[in-house]
Amino acid sequence: MEFPMRLHTRGPVEGPCNLCGEFARLTEDHIPPKGVPRVGQARLVELDDFVRGQKASSSSRLFKNGVQYRSICATCNNARLGARYDPELIAFTRQLDEQLPKFRYLPMTLTLRPDRLVRSVLGHLLAHTVDMPEEGEVFVDLKAYFMDEAARLPAGYQLWCWPYPFNDQLVIQAMGRMTGLGREFLTMSLIKFYPVGFILLKGEWTASRPALTRLDHLLTGDLDAQATLTLPRSGLAPRGFPESPDDDGAVMLNTQMARGAFRI
Repeated sequence: MEFPMRLHTRGPVEGPCNLCGEFARLTEDHIPPKGVPRVGQARLVELDDFVRGQKASSSSRLFKNGVQYRSICATCNNARLGARYDPELIAFTRQLDEQLPKFRYLPMTLTLRPDRLVRSVLGHLLAHTVDMPEEGEVFVDLKAYFMDEAARLPAGYQLWCWPYPFNDQLVIQAMGRMTGLGREFLTMSLIKFYPVGFILLKGEWTASRPALTRLDHLLTGDLDAQATLTLPRSGLAPRGFPESPDDDGAVMLNTQMARGAFRI
């Protein structure tokens, strides 16, 4: 008899860091970071269980203090993500959490330092996978961008966000999404958790989509540059966007790079 294996979230004690690539002792990254709203006990599940709303299975894994992946070195975890970039993501999500109850009646306007926010988002997206591929255009591009504080997001990439008022989380790397019976094929990665979702898109969105807000046009290469972001109040993305395809669409992905979690 074969027994399902628990979800693999811990890389070797020592190995190459998912962010800087240096061989070092690996540490556990909280995804999302502990300071965002509602982080606590969470049960990690396979993507098909997540889509079906199946909160527990023989392969699921319970975390008492948020989902963690042992995949990055202490310098990237503490000095880069923890000290420089995560505070911006935490501040952004707390603003969203505060304004969500009034979102139906009032516009939602947020202040942010986009270059710090985006590096936090992409850093946790990259940290999500144990034994990350060393090749692949998207992974190479994002790691180079994360490590260079003055860099601009490489040409051809777009980053979008939207309010996500649901008590679960999902991370998918390098998913192919087809819409309109093949009229549009997009490569994207996503991370969503209460109260926000982010999509990193490779290519150009031409088909219809929910009311997402684009972030990458705010990037300047200056970590301390500030910006204001206004989120639309109508046409918001449903809970299953974008991992659940439309009737005339499909998604293609590596299930080892797609994990959902239900917060308990």
